[in-house]
Amino acid sequence: MIQLTRSGTVLPDSGELMRLRDEFQRECWVRLPQLIEPALLEVLCSGLEQADFRPRVDKGIGAELCLEFCRTVASFSFLANNHQFFEIVKTIAGCDRIGYFLGRVYRLMEGNGCYDSWHNDIVGTRMVGMSINLSPRPYSGGLLLLRQRKPERVVAEIANTGFGDGVIFRLESNLEHRITDVEGSVSRTVFAGWFQSQPDFLSCLKEGQIDLHAKLT
Repeated sequence: MIQLTRSGTVLPDSGELMRLRDEFQRECWVRLPQLIEPALLEVLCSGLEQADFRPRVDKGIGAELCLEFCRTVASFSFLANNHQFFEIVKTIAGCDRIGYFLGRVYRLMEGNGCYDSWHNDIVGTRMVGMSINLSPRPYSGGLLLLRQRKPERVVAEIANTGFGDGVIFRLESNLEHRITDVEGSVSRTVFAGWFQSQPDFLSCLKEGQIDLHAKLT
């Protein structure tokens, strides 16, 4: 098991790590069950139902409800930005050195103008995508689809409804992804973003280049 906890990262044995690496190379994605320690996850998500999510539009891509940068977002960012976890993801995905995970907490729900369209997230130094489910109740719809562009075909349909489960997936120019519409009364809330080669998280913190009280852009 791979798990982010209060006291550090629970590391997989070599056999599990190699299995995940092979699965990622074959399928372009892997699921990491209970990626966040359940007791810690309950604490971090305790106020999300009443939190202030505001509309955010990425022109030409989609629209979502995004949580303003706050202690909750900072806590998830600190969990994701640790060297041991970076090394695990690097081995699984076969990517270059990881310096930083940039993520946000956002929500998709039915009938609120939320939508997503095909895109590949190849911007700047992004290398691998990750989404962690923060919805305590299973939602309907909200599938992560992966599509090869040439020749065009859907290669994966991923329902990530386990509370605290994570999915990491490949980013490349010939591989697009999108989230299908959420259906029903239960929203889809996730902490999601990208593993990037630059900047280096700890160095930027020390130099004051990353302000955890500022908004993510």
